[in-house]
Amino acid sequence: MIITHPISRSLYKLRSLLIPSPEIFKPRENDVYLVSYPRSGNTWMRVIMAELVYGKSGESIEDIQYYVPDIHRKTYAKDVINSEFNLIKSHHLYRRDHKEVKTYKKIIYIIRDPRDVVVSYYKYLKNLRGYPLGFDEFILNWISGRIWPCSWQEHINSWIGLGNQNSGIELEILRYEDLLVNPEPELLKLGKILGIQITSEDVQRAIQAAAVDKMRAKESKGMPEHERSDKFQFIGEATTKQWSKKLTSDQLNLITEYLGATMKRHGYI
Repeated sequence: MIITHPISRSLYKLRSLLIPSPEIFKPRENDVYLVSYPRSGNTWMRVIMAELVYGKSGESIEDIQYYVPDIHRKTYAKDVINSEFNLIKSHHLYRRDHKEVKTYKKIIYIIRDPRDVVVSYYKYLKNLRGYPLGFDEFILNWISGRIWPCSWQEHINSWIGLGNQNSGIELEILRYEDLLVNPEPELLKLGKILGIQITSEDVQRAIQAAAVDKMRAKESKGMPEHERSDKFQFIGEATTKQWSKKLTSDQLNLITEYLGATMKRHGYI
């Protein structure tokens, strides 16, 4: 049994008063949230957005936390860029009673083909989180919402489903696939929600800074501790329809059966 001496406790309390803990980063009402379901291109977009707003995004993936902090990581205010507003990454689904989410006022929402999402997410969880089940079981759990943060369709519909036009949120929707094919018009329209002037030159520079080879160079120079693995490359191929070589007809039918309505509404079938 460990016995702590009363004097030691007193000294600890005194030290805490003399050397206060660093201030935790707290979002403000005018911040802009970059929201998506996991493995939908959020890291890529964090780099692009940092380049558009600040003209830089750091040398490594870890550096992106300074420019676009992840709401799911404990972050100190001193470790976030001092700006009139912050860009913040989030994977939260929308719920009116959520103490954090109910403060979101400006949202840039990224949507990606769920068939590519499920392939990428399984690979990520298998290699970085030690997910113990096979792919068939994962798909069932993923469709049913037993994988964090919820099911793909629940996440999409919570933010951009029917009725959310009355939620009082300023919202811009970006499709990952559109960003790959023709990014300029998609990124130019973000000027309004960001409250800044974005030019074609700004977009081209940001896209170049976030090219696959540049992103993988950032990965090689440093990843967040919880994302590091020798057997997994965090930055993907940045292509569409990867699912066509990965999913069986039975798996595709299952996904379409349960996600079909949402997929159709967003142009995926």
